Amino acid sequence: MKRILIIEDDPDIVVLVRYELGKAGFDVNEALDGLSGRAVLKQTSPDLLLLDTMLPGVSGLQILLEVRRDAMLHRLPIIMFSARCGEADLVAAFEAGADDYVTKPFSPRELIARVKLLLRRSEPPLQGRQSLKFNELSPPSGAANCLSPRAALTSASAACARKSKPIPRIPVS
Repeated sequence: MKRILIIEDDPDIVVLVRYELGKAGFDVNEALDGLSGRAVLKQTSPDLLLLDTMLPGVSGLQILLEVRRDAMLHRLPIIMFSARCGEADLVAAFEAGADDYVTKPFSPRELIARVKLLLRRSEPPLQGRQSLKFNELSPPSGAANCLSPRAALTSASAACARKSKPIPRIPVS
């Protein structure tokens, strides 16, 4: 079971997010200020951190910077959330190392989807998994005459030129 830590000073938001994450199958811990958030973070080693930007004691941005400098925690996925939604606020969070930023009020379903996405992306690759190289692809069996899109367009253009017909325009939406 994946562990999520919420560091948020609004108890109503903590209750809502804890409930939704629990319903989605996550183990949830919380802290209501920056100082206790630091302590819980080091004690619990979560798989993902939900971090408010404006916290009493220590700001969320300061905690974010500390996590990114910590050798043990620097790869921890972090979603910032805040009532501040200006471009400068988002840029500051991303430049400090946030993986995502959610503005309040937010949809609990969207937050859960973002959590799942970040956790999926942070998982190590499967052992023995082979990577696929596009230049090694071959057409499916029985499709020996398949052309790449570029080759098909070149072939169609050449056929139209031989017949002295204009090249048909393909509408793009």
